[in-house]
Amino acid sequence: MHMKSMTSESGEGDFAKPLISASRRQFDGHAVDWDLYRFFVAAAEEGSLSGAAERLRVSEPTVGRKITELEAMLGCSLFLRSTRGLVLTQAGQYVCDRASAIGSSIRATLGVWAVARFPGRQSQRKRRNDHKQSINRSQQ
Repeated sequence: MHMKSMTSESGEGDFAKPLISASRRQFDGHAVDWDLYRFFVAAAEEGSLSGAAERLRVSEPTVGRKITELEAMLGCSLFLRSTRGLVLTQAGQYVCDRASAIGSSIRATLGVWAVARFPGRQSQRKRRNDHKQSINRSQQ
């Protein structure tokens, strides 16, 4: 992970209050566009728009537009942009930590859902692979 941060030692400071307030105003009764956060976290982890674009299999301008949209929605800059890549601002680190945790929860939930919905799928796949291996052995 290439995440760089410009956070201070103080943890969640005064910067978080307007950010939280802005996000509450934006989300009251509205759906959240998870792609904005997904693209942002990828850029933070990769340290560049190009790295995020490659990872997400989209164009670099698309990643830039999503991040600009998220910054506009939240009313703050999430990155300091330099020739050496992207550096998270204090607000960016705050958002990234929370978005990463939500992303992990979503992936875990989808994993549990897949097992619950298709409980025999893993054993079917294993039987199929075992059968293919036994055929390959008998043909050798």
